[in-house]
Amino acid sequence: MDVFDFSLPDDVTDYVISVRFDDSGEVENISMES
Repeated sequence: MDVFDFSLPDDVTDYVISVRFDDSGEVENISMES
């Protein structure tokens, strides 16, 4: 399982989008945090 966190510059938003992939490379979960 891999987890990638994406952040946008502060002037765009202060949220982080996390995308989790399963063993076959399919998206398992997408979450947004502030």
